[in-house]
Amino acid sequence: ISSVGAGETIVFKGDKGKTMFLIIRGGVRVHDGSYEVAHLTSGEVFGELSLMDSFPRSMSVTTTEPSVLGVIKEEDFYRVMKVHPDTVKNIISVLSLRLRHQNDTIISHLRSREQELEKFVAERTADLNRKNEELSAALKQLKETQNQLVMNEKLASLGQLTAGIAHEIKNPLNFVNNFSLLSFDLVKDIRESKTREGQNEILDELNTNLDRIHH
Repeated sequence: ISSVGAGETIVFKGDKGKTMFLIIRGGVRVHDGSYEVAHLTSGEVFGELSLMDSFPRSMSVTTTEPSVLGVIKEEDFYRVMKVHPDTVKNIISVLSLRLRHQNDTIISHLRSREQELEKFVAERTADLNRKNEELSAALKQLKETQNQLVMNEKLASLGQLTAGIAHEIKNPLNFVNNFSLLSFDLVKDIRESKTREGQNEILDELNTNLDRIHH
């Protein structure tokens, strides 16, 4: 019989096992690193697998509270089995229950992980959909901006073309307008002229102006 405090590791994974333990009082947790496989309390045993098959310990065992443990050595274990064959049946029953419990724990853990993965996938999918929507909106805005730039460039080119045309038209129109005003003055001079010779000179000037306007 051995008394141990809380948090003490009784069995280390990978060690050779020549003893098994009976929990007289207290409790232990069976674990692989930080992953807990089972929690055992008073009346339960641990370490029997390595004692019977001589393989290294498959799990570590650490007390969860101050505990009193009964230590059963390999030679004592087989001596009891010879004297009390029913003990074999009881041990097999305990191992079967423990395996069932471990299976339930593993299945529960796998289902929990499956739910976590499903949630993660759903969140990632939603995030990707949101980013795709943002990209689509950005692409649409980019196309609109591009179209606006093209339109602005067309309008600028059109403005330059219009200004050029207006300039080309304005010069001859100014020329026509100026000679038209001069022609009005010449017509007035003809009316005011007293001699035929003076009228003919003015008519010649008027004819020249009309030639220039026609040209």
